[in-house]
Amino acid sequence: MFAISFAFISVAVGIFSTYDDVLQHAGPVGIWLWVVATVGQVLVALVVAQLAGRIALSGSSYRWASRLANPRIGRGFGRLAFCCPAIAVAAIANALASQAFMPLFCMKPDEGTARLITLAILLVQTVLVVASTRLVGLINSGGVGLEPALVVVVALALAVVVLATGRVGMLLFDRRAPDTEPGMPVVSDPGRG
Repeated sequence: MFAISFAFISVAVGIFSTYDDVLQHAGPVGIWLWVVATVGQVLVALVVAQLAGRIALSGSSYRWASRLANPRIGRGFGRLAFCCPAIAVAAIANALASQAFMPLFCMKPDEGTARLITLAILLVQTVLVVASTRLVGLINSGGVGLEPALVVVVALALAVVVLATGRVGMLLFDRRAPDTEPGMPVVSDPGRG
């Protein structure tokens, strides 16, 4: 359960899904905000590490909410803990269908097709879980191990490209809006005399 929980709240998913927003709204200089976010995430990780040393993984939210408050509140937390992965698995499967599979195979955006692909993904996941928990564990462990390695490879490849093109300053310190061309003046609001 711990490996599955880690896999679906992966930091890399958040980084890659927000990268586009950073570039669109803040421009290349927005990358420096990740330093602040990294410091914050390290502080959160230290708190979670402290709790992990004292809280057993089995029964997690139900067990500790029951101990700290009462069993009735513990049951509520247990239900919420069950709903989170149930909803997240379907949402992630739908995002995989509509944002990855359909564009990869040049399919036109269509919600009906995305729903069918989502059902197929959920069916494959169900068959894998029913067939062998050990196989799912191996797939999950491989994915968790492969993810940091791929992030490092992509980061190194981007660093090589940036250094090879000699555009480090423009790529990291440019404050222009993303839709302006390099060398073009930034036009102020024409409505303000």
